[in-house]
Amino acid sequence: MSTIKSSSANLTLNADGSGNDILFQSNASQVGSLTAEGVLTAATITASTAFVPDASGGADLGTTSLEFNDLFLNDSGSIKFGDDQEVTLTHVHNEGLTLKQTTTSDDTGLYFTLDNGETDIASGDVLGSLRFRASDESTGTDSTAVAAEILAISEGDFSSSNNETTLHFRTGASGAAADRMKITSDGRILSNANPFAWCNIGLDNVAAGNANPGGALNISTVTLQSAGVARFNYTNASSSNNTAAVTTHNTAGGTANWNNSTSSYIQFTYYHSNGSAESASGVNMVSFGGN
Repeated sequence: MSTIKSSSANLTLNADGSGNDILFQSNASQVGSLTAEGVLTAATITASTAFVPDASGGADLGTTSLEFNDLFLNDSGSIKFGDDQEVTLTHVHNEGLTLKQTTTSDDTGLYFTLDNGETDIASGDVLGSLRFRASDESTGTDSTAVAAEILAISEGDFSSSNNETTLHFRTGASGAAADRMKITSDGRILSNANPFAWCNIGLDNVAAGNANPGGALNISTVTLQSAGVARFNYTNASSSNNTAAVTTHNTAGGTANWNNSTSSYIQFTYYHSNGSAESASGVNMVSFGGN
């Protein structure tokens, strides 16, 4: 073993050659170097305690053009964020990851934000998505496709006064996950298991000129096509004509039949107990499908 030491407080290694580098060798083979700019290069650098910057926030890991590859942490490893380390991302052995807000003061929430960097959000743009899949499934094909997904998709062009967005909930059956339920910007829950529209109204009031429902979801107006034939006009059109509905009215012994439907409305004929069409004074209608 050879030792380099100095009797003074500092040991100075000075590279005066044309390369201006200090080279480290083992058995005549170079194992590292220190450049004139202070760049230390070696195949493996081992620390017994820590690698630290010269000040808080004083150094980066990697650069915009020299990125690290993989990061390996042990079973109890965690990443701590902030000068106070108030947010942590911790590995839970054989389970996954825990994101935690460590601040103990009252009303301190933890926020996980998916932030889209686009500068011009248009209709149909995906703002963010959370996907579930089993990509290592050995049977392949459908089994490795996205099995479930939650997406935020813009309903229109964003502006200074608009950020209307729909949450899409998708699940898979055979192949990629597809829409099963949506929550629109105006709070409607759209699925074939939830009402697309509903209202209650007196058709006698409609006949008198009042087309506005007393209570409603996604029904703008009700119009009479003729005596007893009521058209329920959707505020937001359906995506298909494949709808079903339940309707009742307050005429004892009376009945009601589906009459017609489009993406814009659904229509029923209401009958008196004697079989004649009648504009009943109390009608309830719930429409499903069309999503």
